[in-house]
Order: sequence, then structure tokens, then C-alpha cells
Amino acid sequence: MNLVNSPNLDKLKKLSNMNDPIKINQIFIYLMNELKAYLNLDVINKKVKIHVVDEVNENRDSDIRLYSFGVNRSIIDDIYHIRLLKNYRNFFPFLILQSAYLTFIPNNLKETIFIDFVINKFVEFDLLEYSPVTEWALYIKKKYVKYNFVSDKFHFDKFLELQESESIESPKQFFFEYIRRNSNLNFDDNPHFHLDKLYEEFLFKSSKSLQSDEITETLRILTKIFYRIKNCDTLEGFYYYFNTFKKKEIIQTDLSLRKFRKNIRWVNKYSHITPTYYFDWKSINIAIITCYLKFNPLLEKAKIDKIINQMPFLIMPKLSITNFAVELSAYFVIPRVYIKDLIYMLEKMERYGYIIKKYCSLAKKYVFSLNLNYFRESYKNGQIINHNNKNYSKDYEIEFIQNYNKD
Repeated sequence: MNLVNSPNLDKLKKLSNMNDPIKINQIFIYLMNELKAYLNLDVINKKVKIHVVDEVNENRDSDIRLYSFGVNRSIIDDIYHIRLLKNYRNFFPFLILQSAYLTFIPNNLKETIFIDFVINKFVEFDLLEYSPVTEWALYIKKKYVKYNFVSDKFHFDKFLELQESESIESPKQFFFEYIRRNSNLNFDDNPHFHLDKLYEEFLFKSSKSLQSDEITETLRILTKIFYRIKNCDTLEGFYYYFNTFKKKEIIQTDLSLRKFRKNIRWVNKYSHITPTYYFDWKSINIAIITCYLKFNPLLEKAKIDKIINQMPFLIMPKLSITNFAVELSAYFVIPRVYIKDLIYMLEKMERYGYIIKKYCSLAKKYVFSLNLNYFRESYKNGQIINHNNKNYSKDYEIEFIQNYNKD
């Protein structure tokens, strides 16, 4: 992918006091070419014509005025017409950039609320240092209220501020690729959902930036600190323990404190990685029982579902059908005082022919394993790790054990 770092928008500032449609068209064509190189996409609307008109000649109701603000756009005979209103000359740079972005949007989505919100955010973000941006932001704020996007504004600002690595797209580049790929969707049906989806998919795609030795080493150290301290919820806390444990040689690493701070800030800002807490069931006298039941083939599936739904303390049920019989695998998270009652219930179900086979065992411990070697630069995606490889390190085998049984 041959991407330009950012489009050159300097010529836009010349538009503020310009009425000449020919010169505006020339700047617009230049801007489209800049965006084509930046987005690595071809435009949807290859034929564009810009007009500068008086507002009195434009028939627009109040709702449209709020929506388009200083510009009318239409597609006639395959030509994308952009009609700029003279009274809004001060905002021509914003309106032209807005229109240029829209030439990359499929025609069926151009006038959707979702696209309007995103494109206006792009424009505000790109022209942040241009003096009329304050007035523009006030106008946009009215739209946030009208479209109920007030909370989404802050979420989307964070999306735009994500810094891409050299090997992947920027948030804006990803947005246009995402829209092209999903042009059949009705984004206005649930715009808040699609904003969240856009954000999540970009973070997932950019997560390949995690596959670096420095970040992997940082995750290893974070895990060691967290498993040892068990409750550390601030970045400053992790900085302190890193420095302390390294000096005491509890942690052995080539990372400096400066590098560790930089990497942990990246993990905190650009990933979903957070500490995971497991409840200590033993401390409140709760038992974890794994259970397998095979139901009588004569029982209807609806009755089996009813039995399962009424079973107390049952979690994570998984049903499968083999040889015409329904089999259940599940866990009981149950106070120990009720274990005898559970055994009695299951034995009674077996005596009455509801189940033809059962197996239960008391879980002794929970084991969580993670091999961080998969995140190292030497790992090739899609392959099983070779433990005999010279780059493989047992230091990156992470294991967490929680004992369930009482001491």
C-alpha cells in the first residue's frame, strides 16, 4: 500500500474570499487529487461542477439548511453539482473540504446522518488551526444535539487521534475503506452502533502493532507485576513496581524505565488490554463443579430445555446431540452447603429415567495459560510455534492458577 502521510490543505485557505467558480474548481480538483493519494482510493464522482450562487435563489427548508449549511449538493446526469452560497464565503474552505470527502462516499450514503456526522468531524479535525473553526464548531454542535450525537463526539475524537503505525492505515483511511466495504448497510438505522463498530474494528486491525518484541516484553513485565501485587490500577503504580523489581532483580529485562513508560502508555491508549480479576470462590465457601449429563433419548428437547432452565447454580451450559440423545456439559457454582442437595437431585433424575449417564467432579483449580511468543516479531502468523526454535523463550509462557479447594 503506497500511502501519503497526509493531504496538503494549504490551498483551502485561499477560498475564504473567493467568488470565482473557475478558480474554486481548480482548487477542488487539486484537493481531490491530494485526497486520492492520501486515501489510496479513486473517487466515486469523477465529474464535479462547482457553482457560487445567491441564497435567495435557493429553495431550502429549515431542516435542509441545518443539514447542509451554506451548500446544496445534487447529482444530475452523472455530474456532482456543488452549489456554494455567497453569504457563506467565510466557510468555503470547510464546505469545499466537506464536498471533496463526499466524492469518495458511495452516492446512496452521501446524505445519511452517519456520514454527515463523520465528514464534519473530519473537516473540523483537519482545519483545527484555521481561525473560523470556532464558528464552524458551534454550527456542528447544533447537529450533535439534533442527531443525538453529543456523547459520540468524544468517542469519535478519540478514534481520530489514534496514531497509526507505518504499516497500517490511519483512522480516516480505514473509515473510507470500511464504508466502501459496507456500502449496503443502513448506517442511519443505528448510527451509534456503527460508530462503536468502526472504532472496535480499527483497534482490532491496528492490534498487529502489538506484535513487536518491545510491546511483548512490556506485557510480560506487566503480567509479572500484576500477578505479584494483585491490585495495581494506576500507571504510576506500574512505573514504581517496575523500577523497584528491576533493582531487586525480581524482574530481569533489558527495557529501561523510559521505554517501559512509553510502551505502557501505548498499551493503555491503543489497546483493549486491561487486568482481569478472578473471584476467589474459596474465600466465600463456594464450590465449582464440572458436570456432564446425558439425557434419555425419549425426552423431547423442549422438556430438556425446561429442566436446564430450572436447574439452580448452573452456568455456561453447552448442549450437543449424539446418537439421538442430548448431552449437557456445564458448571455448577454452588455454595458448599448445597452440594449434597445437588447430588441428591441428580441421582433422583437418574432413578426416574431423565438422565441415563452422569459425571460430576469438584474443580480443584482454574488454570489460565498464555504464550506471548505468538506476539513476538519472530512469529509468523498462522503457524504453530516451534518450541525448539532459537527465538522461542519460556519466559513468555504466562500461567495463572487459582485454587478452588479449601486448604
